[in-house]
Amino acid sequence: MLVQNRYTATIHRGPTSCNLPTCNLPTCNLLTCNLLTPLPTYSAFGLAIDSELELADLPAGVAAPDTTVRFGAIPPRADTVAHGDQRRVAVDVNAVTIFWDGFGAVRIAGGAEIVVDRAPGVDDGFYRQIVQNIALGVALHQRGVFTLHGSAIALPAGAVGFVGWKGAGKSTAASALYARGHTLVADDVMAIDTAQSPPRVMPGIPSMKLWPASVQAALGEDAGALPALFETTEKRIREVSDRFATAPQPLRRIYVLAFGGDAPRIEPLSPREALIELVSQSYALRFIGNRGADRSHLQHAQRLASQGLVARLTRPRNLASLEHVAETIEDDIAQRSASAEYSSTPEQEVIPAQAGTQPSGWHFSGSPPSRG
Repeated sequence: MLVQNRYTATIHRGPTSCNLPTCNLPTCNLLTCNLLTPLPTYSAFGLAIDSELELADLPAGVAAPDTTVRFGAIPPRADTVAHGDQRRVAVDVNAVTIFWDGFGAVRIAGGAEIVVDRAPGVDDGFYRQIVQNIALGVALHQRGVFTLHGSAIALPAGAVGFVGWKGAGKSTAASALYARGHTLVADDVMAIDTAQSPPRVMPGIPSMKLWPASVQAALGEDAGALPALFETTEKRIREVSDRFATAPQPLRRIYVLAFGGDAPRIEPLSPREALIELVSQSYALRFIGNRGADRSHLQHAQRLASQGLVARLTRPRNLASLEHVAETIEDDIAQRSASAEYSSTPEQEVIPAQAGTQPSGWHFSGSPPSRG
């Protein structure tokens, strides 16, 4: 029987043998073996994660692991489906395997195990971003958690989420509110507990991914001082070490972003319209396809769509309007929180601001850069 515990990827094959070359014990006792080094435990999206791959961007975790990340070989597959120019995906009943041409692969099984197959010459930073974004997003879906491709910010009355297609400005809208003193909850992957009333957004990765123009317009910072996503891209990573949520936040609104007009405007969506948007903006379905839209997933979306939380936020395309957009959102949430339906005061637990904190670190979402 194969046994693997919360330690380095040493595999023990039964109680009477051990593959550690320096172990001279006649029997193997995993509980007392002092030759094994405990794996670091991290926390994100409400999960405790044990990982052989260093995930230094994530907060430390203390609970028993929900998900384990380990290195291992992933055999090639002939039944993959192309997703973009460099990514191929194979979907099984309880596992998803994603291959990047020339960059290795990752396999997510049952929401409990993530296997990383590294390619020669590829820095671990690439796999770190794969695990922290794509792999965890798929793992959450496998665990029955509703995930959206979006960003979330906590205001005093609760959290607001931003969803939309690539380039819609999800991270930009979130950063504009962050610059006004509000709290980051998640960026890129938004995990929502729909069983709570109101629904709760789980704290994700403490960073925002922004284009240089958005860094300057939303945060008033020099993009050149922030690390690039990759050497071949201009997108930057703004690590958040202050005002990051450390507890689930009550969800007050989900904004579907669109461009248009001379001033921002908010239009509530009908339950039917909201359901279509929520399903189309699912994070995991970007990789799994329709096979991921099972009954549980649709029930999550229907539950959210029926609560009147979803609205379309249409705004000018120019970045000069960001302050007006942020004010419009604040006014919208203030009006909603004043109603009887949102009369309770949400509990917010955040990391307090730290003077002189310098951003560092970087994240990845999407296809890798060309290796040319």
